[in-house]
Amino acid sequence: MGEHSCLGCRLANGTQPSHIVFEDEHVTCLMDIAPIHEGHVLILPKQHAVDVDELDAATAAAIMAAASKLSRALKTAFKPDGISVMQNGGLFNDLGHYHMHVFPRYEGDGFAWIEPEETPGAASRLAEVRDLLREANAELNPKVASAGSSASSSSKLPRTIACLHAHHSNIRYLDEAFAGTGMILKHFVDPGMIEHLRSGGQDALRRAGEKLLDQLAWMAGCEVDAIVITCTNYIAVLDTLPEDQRQLAIPVIPIDEPWFDALLALERKLVLAFTNPATVEGTMGRLRQYAAAKGVTLHAEAAVTEDSFQLLMQGEVEAYHQRVEQFLRELTEQAGAAVAISQLSMTEGAERIRRTSGLELIGPLGELYKRLMN
Repeated sequence: MGEHSCLGCRLANGTQPSHIVFEDEHVTCLMDIAPIHEGHVLILPKQHAVDVDELDAATAAAIMAAASKLSRALKTAFKPDGISVMQNGGLFNDLGHYHMHVFPRYEGDGFAWIEPEETPGAASRLAEVRDLLREANAELNPKVASAGSSASSSSKLPRTIACLHAHHSNIRYLDEAFAGTGMILKHFVDPGMIEHLRSGGQDALRRAGEKLLDQLAWMAGCEVDAIVITCTNYIAVLDTLPEDQRQLAIPVIPIDEPWFDALLALERKLVLAFTNPATVEGTMGRLRQYAAAKGVTLHAEAAVTEDSFQLLMQGEVEAYHQRVEQFLRELTEQAGAAVAISQLSMTEGAERIRRTSGLELIGPLGELYKRLMN
């Protein structure tokens, strides 16, 4: 079914106006126009499907990950007695496009699952019906499933990622982004690298490189499938190491590389927003080198909001998010350039901009999610 003929497709792909709460490459979550309770949200796949059995694995996983995110948000925002997550298929799908409902529930709210009259003898035929279902789809048969498990177990196991941070504040952003995806994150925090680099000089850089190699080897030995480096200073040190020393048995992913690819694909003038002045030079330098290596002409400048990063370091998290939101709003009002956020800590501020204006600001976290999930 084409996007123009399906209301669900239009809503999911943004060609029909709606109040979008969250979206990624697979799904769009939007407010139900006839809410059972305030906060009632629909999750729609961007690829057309009617029933749950038509969803591909990536979309199905994205739907459940979104349901988890929404559930946490509803619990925080409305303090309900519970959350209902439900979906109707076939004749009972009144939209003609797969959608999952997520909404808050309250004791005595009158919403109920109305059960039909009991089918005579159904309780005594449970084993018979179980076997009937297994015959209808061999994938439900445990013997069939176990026979193929040895060949495919590695692809079905959750991927495990080690994350190297210079500050613990980045941990929650990654945990929230990958919640419900089946991915396991193991976090390693070491602020010492930045302190040693401040002394300057080639000797400090050499020692930092040796330390980083030891750290990466240590992390790689912790039964992980890849390593993500979130700190710009760590990434800059990684760049100074000889190519052969950077090669591990598992991939090492600087968090900014998927983001760089997305920025260069825009082919527009860019404004990169920062709150931490210490990361500007390293990030802008890496972006210019990356663009040059790709043969792309880059038109980009940095914009820094002064003194805001100290709020985060002092634990004044909400004040920091408000300052970031104000800063980004001012930047986006300037015509002629695409605005991107350069630090994970700016994710919440960018999300507030998206919720109020619908404007999506490209950031490292969203692009990392796409890279790892694909």
